Amino acid sequence: MEMESILQAAAELPFLSLLKQLDDEAQGILLRAKKLSSTIDDHKKQSGCYVAKDRVLCALEHWHDQGLHCLMKALPSLADLSQKVRQELLDETMRLQSMIIDPSKRAAAVKELDELKAVQELESSVFDHAKIEIIKLSELATMRNAEDDKAIMLVVDQFNFEGVKPLLGPPPEEASAKSKGGKPKAPKSASATFLHRLGLIERSVRTKINIASQSVSDANKFVVEIQLLQHAEQHVGGLLAQYKELDLQAEIRGLRGKAQQSVKDLSKKLEDSTKNRNYELCLDLSEKLAALCTEWKTGAILDESSLRHANQQVEKARRAVKNVESLAHTFLKGLARLDARKGSAQELSLELHKLQASERQELQEVYVSTRAMLDTELKKFLASVKDEVSASGCHRLGIEALSFLKTQLDTGFGDFFSDARRAVSDELCSLEDKASQHEELVASTMLCSEQQILLQRCNLERARDAAKNSYWWSYWYKTRYAQQQSVLEQIVESRVHEARHELREKSYEVLGRQVVGLQRLQQHMQDHLTSGARVLLHNFLKEISHHVSAKLKLVVDGLKQAGMSAETLGSFLDMTCHLSIIPEIKTHLPEFHKSLQVFAEEEMRKFDRAVDEVAAKEAVMAATDLKALVGVMTTKFVRYRQLLLEFGELCEEAKVSLQALDDLQEQRLGGQRLASIGQHFAILGVSLDATPEQIKRAFQTKIRLYHPDKQQGQRRSQLNMEDVEATRVTRQLTEAKEKLADRKAVNDFHASLSGLFAGRLKSMQGAAHSEVECMLSEQRYVPLKKFIASLSEIDAHAAQAFGLDASRMHADALRAVEAEVGRLKVSIRQLWDQRSLKELNLEWSKVEGLAASGLGGEGLTKTIQEQIETYVEELGKKARSYVEAGQVHANQSKQDFAMHLVLLGRVSSYLTFFKDRAEFQITTALSECEEKPWGAIFLFELGMLLGQGKVGDAREGRISEDDQYVGRVLVTEFKHFKDVHVVMWNRLTSRTHKAVRETLQEMESIALDGSGNREARETPVEALNHGWEEYSTQFDEYLQQWIEGDLDQEQLARAVVQLASGLHPCIGSSWSEEIKQKLPNLLAGIFALFTIIRSGAAYQRHADAASRSTDVCATESPLPDAVNAQELLIKPHSIQILALLRLMGYGSDSQGLDDHVMQIPTGEGKSIALGGGSALLALMGINVRCICYSDYLSQRDWRAFRDVFDALKVDQLIKYSTITTYSEDLIHRKGDIRSLTLDLVGGRPSTAVGSDRLDRPPAKGGNRMAASQSPVPKSAAAGSPQVPDASVGEQSTVAVKATLDSRRSRQFQEVLLVDEVDVFFGQNFYGRTHNQVAVLEAQEVVQLFLEIWGLRDQRDQVGRVLQHVKANPAFKAVLDLLPTFQDLVEAEVVQMCCDLAQFHSNSSNGAEYIFEGNAVGYKILDGIAFDVVQGYQTAFAYLQENARGNLKDSSRTLRENLTLRIPCGRFSYANLSCPKILGVSGTIHELGRYETEIMQKYGISNYTIMPSVYGKKKIKFLGEPDHKPIMITEDGQHFFTIADQVNAVLQAGRAAIVFFKDCDHLAEFEQSAYFGKIVIKSVLRPDSSEKVKDDIVKKAATAGQTTLAPAIFGRGTDFACHDDKLEQAGGVHVIQTFVSEDRSEEIQIQGRTARQGKSGSYTQILSYTEVSSFELDPDQLKSMPFMEQYRALCRARESRQLERGAEKDAALQEAGALDALSHEYFDALLASQREEAKSKLQNLHKSLATAQGMSSGKFHVVCCYDESGSMDGISWQELVHAHRTCMQKLACLGDARVSIVQFDNLAHVVLRMGTPSVAEGMALNMRGGRTHFRPALACAAQMLREGKQHFPNFVPMLIFMSDGVNEDGCCSASIQSIQQEFPDMVLHAIIFRMPDSAVLRDMVDAATEGHFHVSADGVELAETFQSIASSLEFTGKR
Repeated sequence: MEMESILQAAAELPFLSLLKQLDDEAQGILLRAKKLSSTIDDHKKQSGCYVAKDRVLCALEHWHDQGLHCLMKALPSLADLSQKVRQELLDETMRLQSMIIDPSKRAAAVKELDELKAVQELESSVFDHAKIEIIKLSELATMRNAEDDKAIMLVVDQFNFEGVKPLLGPPPEEASAKSKGGKPKAPKSASATFLHRLGLIERSVRTKINIASQSVSDANKFVVEIQLLQHAEQHVGGLLAQYKELDLQAEIRGLRGKAQQSVKDLSKKLEDSTKNRNYELCLDLSEKLAALCTEWKTGAILDESSLRHANQQVEKARRAVKNVESLAHTFLKGLARLDARKGSAQELSLELHKLQASERQELQEVYVSTRAMLDTELKKFLASVKDEVSASGCHRLGIEALSFLKTQLDTGFGDFFSDARRAVSDELCSLEDKASQHEELVASTMLCSEQQILLQRCNLERARDAAKNSYWWSYWYKTRYAQQQSVLEQIVESRVHEARHELREKSYEVLGRQVVGLQRLQQHMQDHLTSGARVLLHNFLKEISHHVSAKLKLVVDGLKQAGMSAETLGSFLDMTCHLSIIPEIKTHLPEFHKSLQVFAEEEMRKFDRAVDEVAAKEAVMAATDLKALVGVMTTKFVRYRQLLLEFGELCEEAKVSLQALDDLQEQRLGGQRLASIGQHFAILGVSLDATPEQIKRAFQTKIRLYHPDKQQGQRRSQLNMEDVEATRVTRQLTEAKEKLADRKAVNDFHASLSGLFAGRLKSMQGAAHSEVECMLSEQRYVPLKKFIASLSEIDAHAAQAFGLDASRMHADALRAVEAEVGRLKVSIRQLWDQRSLKELNLEWSKVEGLAASGLGGEGLTKTIQEQIETYVEELGKKARSYVEAGQVHANQSKQDFAMHLVLLGRVSSYLTFFKDRAEFQITTALSECEEKPWGAIFLFELGMLLGQGKVGDAREGRISEDDQYVGRVLVTEFKHFKDVHVVMWNRLTSRTHKAVRETLQEMESIALDGSGNREARETPVEALNHGWEEYSTQFDEYLQQWIEGDLDQEQLARAVVQLASGLHPCIGSSWSEEIKQKLPNLLAGIFALFTIIRSGAAYQRHADAASRSTDVCATESPLPDAVNAQELLIKPHSIQILALLRLMGYGSDSQGLDDHVMQIPTGEGKSIALGGGSALLALMGINVRCICYSDYLSQRDWRAFRDVFDALKVDQLIKYSTITTYSEDLIHRKGDIRSLTLDLVGGRPSTAVGSDRLDRPPAKGGNRMAASQSPVPKSAAAGSPQVPDASVGEQSTVAVKATLDSRRSRQFQEVLLVDEVDVFFGQNFYGRTHNQVAVLEAQEVVQLFLEIWGLRDQRDQVGRVLQHVKANPAFKAVLDLLPTFQDLVEAEVVQMCCDLAQFHSNSSNGAEYIFEGNAVGYKILDGIAFDVVQGYQTAFAYLQENARGNLKDSSRTLRENLTLRIPCGRFSYANLSCPKILGVSGTIHELGRYETEIMQKYGISNYTIMPSVYGKKKIKFLGEPDHKPIMITEDGQHFFTIADQVNAVLQAGRAAIVFFKDCDHLAEFEQSAYFGKIVIKSVLRPDSSEKVKDDIVKKAATAGQTTLAPAIFGRGTDFACHDDKLEQAGGVHVIQTFVSEDRSEEIQIQGRTARQGKSGSYTQILSYTEVSSFELDPDQLKSMPFMEQYRALCRARESRQLERGAEKDAALQEAGALDALSHEYFDALLASQREEAKSKLQNLHKSLATAQGMSSGKFHVVCCYDESGSMDGISWQELVHAHRTCMQKLACLGDARVSIVQFDNLAHVVLRMGTPSVAEGMALNMRGGRTHFRPALACAAQMLREGKQHFPNFVPMLIFMSDGVNEDGCCSASIQSIQQEFPDMVLHAIIFRMPDSAVLRDMVDAATEGHFHVSADGVELAETFQSIASSLEFTGKR
């Protein structure tokens, strides 16, 4: 629909309101409305037409207001239409706005905006917003036009028309074109604006054209103007040509033409002047023309033709003076290349002189121009050099150039250029100064800051990458770059050298800054460093990193081992805080912090512990150490923390651990109060005790180091510090100086530092006095003596620093002792007067203890002693008087007599020091009584009274406890009452014996299969029961015949011998039934004889007394009615007889006597069974060897049956001995190896041959080569492990006299009866060797010993002693004795010197010797052996006693004992052979699998377990509700718990036996405070006499008695209980203070109580250390139930036994090899193959000298390598190479282990017992430091200990290498200590790169086998190492 139609329809619509009621018409109107709707829809789609739209909108709004809703529904939505119009207007205004902003569209936009302004007249509200926007757009257009006008003016002023076209607006043609397109035309105002603005540009351009035209003569300006015009033409040239008719291109061409014409004119003139030879004008014109050409060529003013023509003319003009110019140009070319060959200044100078001298004007001008040109070029050259130097900083390049120029000017050429010459000289001097300053600055500031390094890198990069046109500069840039690289390399080398110097000097502050600078260099200058510098820098930073890491690890190890001094810690903190930039430090800082915290806490605990224990000396030392630590923590640690947090980026763990340390310092170590002052000491680097003068000097030193105004350039570079930082540090130093200048503050600091510990130390003033009182009360006199001595040893100055008066403490302690002595004097008198013997004994022991410890009291008891001795004598005399008065009086005074015995017994029991006197009186009185005819009965009745406790002081109607105890002790200790013992024993056994049938049912027979498993076998019960009945019948018959007088002792013996005479068994195959059937009768006869011999006399006495009692004149009374005479007879019980029958094969089907072992409970007569079995076998002609591990027990058992053996005439077929003696006899049976050896080495014919005898009598005579008397000394060769001999020393003949001839006609038979057979299979024998040594007695040997003994003051220097000895004639004399065995003699002399070094006082290799009876003996197991020799130390013991004047017949004694010992055999105990082995043990069933396998190796596959004759053992251990079987205590409470448990047992009326692991642990308890808390006690020692041992054992099981003993007495010792009162109280309580490694040992110790049917109890009291040694956690174990505790202990023990089994196997293998060598040698001797024997002896000696390993290549090599700073670089690389060479060789030689220790001033372990291959592959890195040997030797000793523990058969070798002088002095003592601990150690000391080392030589001299090597360089070092590895079989020759 057309617009008019729409408007018309809209006009008619308002009248429709009149037609509301006319339906028909309404329908028509609606029809028209629909058409209108269509029209509106079409219109909505069109833009513009805002007037029409306004009319429609107004109409619709009107209809809407009139409510014509039906009509409105037919029309489009008013809202939609309104929104559409609004949006259209908005889009239109936005479009116009963007056009206005664009200057080129702005005019059109204004036109459209003007048209749009019609909207402002419209009525609809839809157009309201658009009206506002139209106003804004009008304002925007006006503003933009104004801005464009300003921009146009600026463009005109600057004559820069780039981008100006948009500002001009649309040109008129564009407006016209737009109008043709049907769009609104641009307004005329827009065209006028365009033309106006373009006109401004036109005027400016025309002005510029005029200027250019006028500046043709000014070439430079003309070029500039032309360029501007060209630029204008490019941007507005077209517009000017189009609208202003200005052809700018034509104008520019015209200007160029004008310029070309000018050049042509000038060229024409030049050509003319050249033709006219007008040189002056020629030169002027040519110069001018040349200048124009030069300038206009650049600006493209001239065309090529004009330019070429001009140049030709210039060239022609110059030809007139071309000679001078040519020379000048040649000179200038040479100058450009610094090449004198390119132009001669001298020649040019001559030409110039000619021109100068010429009168021709033109030549003068040429001269001037040439000179001017040269002058100009020289100035340019000088300027270019200055510019280049200034830009590049390459001063040396400028100096090179100017020096060349100066050389040219100095030839005369410079006369024409004096200014240039002067300028060059001045500039050259200036450059030289600047170069020096620059180079110094570069050298000094290269490491000052990262910025300077980056700047230098830029310079180097520019020099490296320079590519200039100038050949010379390009060349010299590259040359200079290489030079600067070289300088940089020198700087790196210098800095690394300086850093290493600072490292050696421990100047960590400077070192830290240097490391930072070097790291920056590595980071930023990596590309510019030479390869050498890069490697050097990388290696150094790596080395410093390794060094710091190693230091850190070492310090951490030191802290963990509590071996860190405050000085070392402070030094490390200094290092760490300044080197924290190294990543490796940050990694390990948490561990260091934690270790330091633990160390500090442990130091505080150590101090607290020392104070609590009143260890004043240790407390002062601990306080001093702790004060030093606090000093470090309040000074250097505070500084360390500050710097670490300031410069270090710490991980979270490091921060937390550092904070924990800081908290510790704050809370316990002085806190901020001390740190606020202490940090200033660290800042100035002075010690806490620095004086004001020292502080001042330190400040001055530091301030010179740091102050910016005072720093030297070189030092500044070392510090790598900028001014800002230096100023900050200077401020800190100044503040520190001022703080420390305040002496009051410093004094307060020191006072506070000491005050941290002074309070607790002062508290010891009183505590020390209390401790002295406590020690006196507890009788700890030896510790008291040490305590008082320690008080005197306190550093008074150190103590005074804490306010502790040490001298006063010492004086107080002495006064307390004096007071105690005075008190004791009064107390002893009072107690004696009161007859309080127990208390008197305690006080007396105190006096004796005080006197023995040197604390006083000597002579204090002399008067009382005399009184007591008189008292004892009077009591004895009175007691004897009762006996001497006769039977009647004695019987009447029996009670009084007994009372006197009790009084004497009191003295004996309670007064230890008078025990012997009292016992002597008792023994005398009882012996006199025993001699009386009536004495036996009298003594029996007396013993019954005493034993029953019916004698003594009565209190409240009963005998006192003490007197009852004394009575029991008398009965127990004195043999006169043995009949009483027998009665009590028989009564006990009669009550407790089980029926034989019951016993047989409980017997267990066990067989071992091939795998060591146990299988139960049937026991021949019926046969054994029959045998018992037959035995019992025959025994009773024999005994009855004797009682009736039908059979005496001799007849009985003959009858038994006769019964056995027809028996000739073969124990291996013909143990016939006939023999077995006679066994019960034979045993009956043997034991009947035993009963008669042991108790027949007592029975006979009492029987006779009974028969005579009916006689009126009888002098004797019969036995009391309560006693039967049969009770006096000692009879074996059924268990012993049944065990013998079973052992001898009774009831078995075997045709031979089988190897068999019986288990008999402890205390139930194993010795009786052994004795009866020995007699039985000997009666059948069989040799019997009854062996036991203990000489004491062996002697005891032999004595019990000695009379029986004599009566049966079999004593020569039976021998009791130790295992060692049996081994000796077996060897001796083959031949006398010692005598044969002496014959061999002495070159004498053999005199000792083999024998078939059981024993060979010793050789006797005066020959100086006689063998030692039998039994011979049982010691090993030097350095070999051994089991000492404990033989009984019997002299046995070979054959039984009566049967010698018949026995020789039969095969020799022997049976081995073993007591405690499990010991025979144990570690003391199995796997060990019995060592044979031949001893050479000679006066020459004695003299050699005397010479060596005379050097004992130098014994620590073994090497020097050996040198002196070898130079002595006595040594040569001994060599002459054995001329063919000089190597052997030399080796033994070496051993003599070693043993002398280890010999101290009365100890031998840790074992004290005992001198008694003119003989030296040693503690062996439970006794003293005087026939044992400990190497050559025994000889030195005799010399020691001779020096003390103790030897009797010294000449003979020394000759017999100062002998040369020649090892001649090692025979394995495991190879002891015997046809038959029978044995008894109390623990055979408890053996482990390993032991049972050993039993089977000996042929023992069966054993029988015998039940107890007394029934179930009544012992309290596990499972008892009121008993603690296991007590686990901390180490400090261990002894307290033992004493407390003992006292609790004693208070209950019982006895206690305490077993310690060994004598050392027992001695440790004796030295403790708790030993004195046990009142009545006896100590059972191996070195006690037999009588003392018997006495202690007899009374051990007596109520109130305590016995302390080492574990060796826990096996076989019969602590029999005959005390009924003790039994009623619960019996003996046994305490074991350790864990037995063998279960059998534990059972044996348990068997010391609850014996023979008695009650008892058993407890283990274990320390934490003991439990931990079995790899158990004490706390965890303690928390378990008792049964679980015990099971855990058993499992740990089994694990230990498995380990021991492997060790035994290794030892067994080695012992077997030595045994084979020994037998080979022995066989050669017996075969008289002397040469073969010599060779075998030498081989054997070599094996012995290598100490079980050297010959087989088993070594533990400990390498100690010096890693101090002097080893840095090539030295360390050479060492690593030598080390690897050594390891390669070592790996080829045999089994070995290698440990590596590296050391400087500290030592650390790099490798622990690795293989040589592992050691070869180790990366050995050094750390650098100072040189100390002692830490390395201490570390090496620990490695040797660990090696001995894990590889006991490996030979220890120490390789010690160093390249310098150590700072800790002589180390010989360290080597001696190691050598004593490891006698077979070999030492190799190597000095590297030095000609000698006195310290290393002293170390070698101190070693037994030491070797000194000098290696001048790496090649020699490798050769030395290889030779050491190759010479491991070297055995001692130097």
